[in-house]
Amino acid sequence: MKTNFTFLFFFLLLGMSSQAQVIQNEKEPTTKNVVNTYREVDVMASYPGGYEKLLKEIEASTKNCKKGMLKRKNAILTIDILISKSGIVKQVEFPRADTKLCKEDIKNAILNSKQWTPAKIKNIPVNSYITLTVNLTNSIK
Repeated sequence: MKTNFTFLFFFLLLGMSSQAQVIQNEKEPTTKNVVNTYREVDVMASYPGGYEKLLKEIEASTKNCKKGMLKRKNAILTIDILISKSGIVKQVEFPRADTKLCKEDIKNAILNSKQWTPAKIKNIPVNSYITLTVNLTNSIK
């Protein structure tokens, strides 16, 4: 009788431990699929034509949304742009924005921008963030 009880107890413990292992294995792939992104790289990501060209495209996209609508003469926006190792803009965030005005236009302009040259670490393309600061100026005094 004691051996039957021992075997039953053993199989119950074995069943619980295998169930716990399955739950743990289900969670592992989510941590393995995290994409590495960098802020400090050897070679920064760059836009064809330079950042001045990108800023001109942003200015053109905000021309209609800011006409006389800014409450102050200047509004500064800080923009974090995630550029993939294939040179495509994946994400646009605004960690600092003095105004909500034009944010969607700026985001769309950046998301629709041309192919970027990705950042590199040890001459290997990597996913990276760049930070831009844009000063929206009110065109009507």
